[in-house]
Amino acid sequence: MKVREHNEQPPTFSGRAVSNIPAEELKRLLALRHHDPHSILGAHSTDRGVIVRAYRPDAQKIFAMLDGEPPREMLMRPEPGLFEILIADRRQIFPYQLRVHYPGGLVATIREPYPFPPTLGALDLHLWAEQKHERIWDKLGAHVLEFEGVQGTSFAVWAPNADGVSVVGDFNSWDGRLDMMRMLGSSGVWEIFVPDLPAGTRYKFEIRTQAAGLTIKSDPFALATENPPATASRVYHSDYSFGDDAWISERSSRDPLRAPVAIYEMHLGSWRRVPEQGNRPLTYRELAAQLVEYLLDVGFTHVEFLPVMEHPFTGSWGYETTGYYAPTARYGSPDDFRYLIDCLHRNGIGVILDWTPAHFPTDSFGLARFDGSALYEHLDPRQGFHPEWNTYIFNFGRNEVRSFLQGSAKYWIEEFHADGIRVDAVSSMLYLDYGRKSGEWVPNIHGGNENLEAISFLKERTQSRSDDDCRGVHFVAGGQPSLVCRRSWLRLQVGHGMDARHARLLQQGTDLPAISSSRSDLRICLRVVRKFHAAAFSRRGGVRQALADRQDGGRSMAEVCQLARAVRLHVGAAGEKNSFHGWRVWPMARMES
Repeated sequence: MKVREHNEQPPTFSGRAVSNIPAEELKRLLALRHHDPHSILGAHSTDRGVIVRAYRPDAQKIFAMLDGEPPREMLMRPEPGLFEILIADRRQIFPYQLRVHYPGGLVATIREPYPFPPTLGALDLHLWAEQKHERIWDKLGAHVLEFEGVQGTSFAVWAPNADGVSVVGDFNSWDGRLDMMRMLGSSGVWEIFVPDLPAGTRYKFEIRTQAAGLTIKSDPFALATENPPATASRVYHSDYSFGDDAWISERSSRDPLRAPVAIYEMHLGSWRRVPEQGNRPLTYRELAAQLVEYLLDVGFTHVEFLPVMEHPFTGSWGYETTGYYAPTARYGSPDDFRYLIDCLHRNGIGVILDWTPAHFPTDSFGLARFDGSALYEHLDPRQGFHPEWNTYIFNFGRNEVRSFLQGSAKYWIEEFHADGIRVDAVSSMLYLDYGRKSGEWVPNIHGGNENLEAISFLKERTQSRSDDDCRGVHFVAGGQPSLVCRRSWLRLQVGHGMDARHARLLQQGTDLPAISSSRSDLRICLRVVRKFHAAAFSRRGGVRQALADRQDGGRSMAEVCQLARAVRLHVGAAGEKNSFHGWRVWPMARMES
C-alpha cells in the first residue's frame, strides 16, 4: 500500500468560474481540511438552476452525464482540479455520473459520493455519544449497502479533533483528495458513502491533524483486515447462516454458575501446524474438524481461544489488539471463524474468547493518537501509558471509548455466537498504581488507587441493558479473582500455569513471590475455581514448562509429578481425561511410573 503524495497548499488561480465560493471555504477544501466538503462539491440547487461541482486534481476534463441526455462538459474553475457546471434547466437535485478524462487517454465513468445524504442519523450519533447504541458496529466502520437506490459502501469514523478526514484505498489509488469525508455536526463522526465500492476492498483513513500533521489509520471498527504484517482494513459483508439454534436455545436456559465447566485454553496459530506446507498454522475451517474431534475425545465442555481479534505481532499471542471487531486474517475470513464456532456448537462445545480492553499497542496505524490527540487513551502517561507492557491504557471515562469497547464485547457474542468473554488483565484495569512506583500514578478523586472509571465500565458490562442477549454467557474476569461480580461472572485466574506453581508453594507453606500488589488473590483463586466448578488450562506454563525443564535437566521427576498433581487438583471435578497445552495429564500412578 502506498499513500499518494500531494501538496496541501492551494494552487494558483487561473481559468473561469460559474459560481462564487467564499475564499476561506475554498482554501480549506483544497487543503483537505474542510469539515463539510459536501457543502461545496456535488449537486446544489440555486435560483439559477443546479450547480454540479467535482474535484479531480489530475483530470484534464470532466463531463456531467445525466440520464437520457448527451454529456455536458464541465468548466475548470480558477483552482486547478475543481470543475463545475450550471444546469439551468433543472431546479431539483438529480442523479448523475461523471466521465473523467485523464492524461494518456484514460477515461473513467464514476458516481461521486457528494450528492448523497448522511448514512447515520441524529439518533445514532446521540446513542453513540451516550454509550447507549445497541449495535454501533452496524453504523461506524465500513458497510456494504444499497443507499438511495445505489449500491456502495458507507464509511464512518470517530475523529473529533481532526481538521480533515478522507477515506483512501485501492478504489481511489490511495489519494486523499478524491473522497473527503464530512463531520456530522459536533459528534466528531466523519462520514461518506462511496457508490459502487464492493466488499473486499482495502482501505484506511487519511487524517489531517490540528498540528498540521498527516496520519494514516486503520479502521477501529473494521470487520476484516489484511493478513499481517499488512495493516489495511477490508470492506466485509457476511453472508454466513449459523446452524446452532439448538445450542443457543439450550444455553439461554442454562445457569453458567451451576453447570460444570471444563475449559481448554489454546492459541489457534500454534495448536497444530502443517509441516509439509512450510509449517503453516491450520485455517479456521481446518481447525473445525480437528479441534472438535480432539475436544470430544478429551472431554472438555468449552474451549477458550487466546485473542482472535486482529493484532500486528504474532508473538503477542493476540494480547496487543488493533482490530477489536475483526478476527485475525491469519487463519481465514470472518465467516470462516463463524464456521469454526458453529461446528463447535453443533458438537456441544462452548467457545470463550479472550478480550483485551485493558490496553492497546502503540503501533502508528492503530488507535494510538488516532486523530492527532490522545483520543482513546489518556494524555497523561501516568494514566494513559503502561510502563511494563509499553502499551496505551484506554480512557474509561470517555463515553465514546466505552461505547467502542462495550460494542466490541457485544459484537462477538451477537455476531459470532461466542459463549463467553474473558477479560484479560483485569487487575491492571482496577488499580491505578498497577506496575508503577510511588509518584508514577494519579490517585482517584478520593485519593485512592482504585480506577473508578474502569470499575464502572466492568459493572456496565455485567449489568448490560441487553441481559436477554447474554443469558447463559460466561463473563470471566482474568487476573482479579476477588473482583465482586454479579450473576453470570466466573472468576478465573490469569496465567494458570503460574498459579499451578504457586499452588505448590502454598501447599508447602511458602509465601508467594512478589509478582503483583494482589498476592493474596492467588490464594483466593485456588479456592474459587473449584467453588464455581470451573477448570482452566493454560498454554503459558505449568506442566509444559516443567516437562521442558525436565528435558533440560532443570527439574526432577518428583517435581514434575508434583506439578501434575496441582494441575489435576485444578480439574479433578471435570473428569478423568485432562489436557494441558496439548499434553495429556495421565493418572498419577501412570505418571509416576
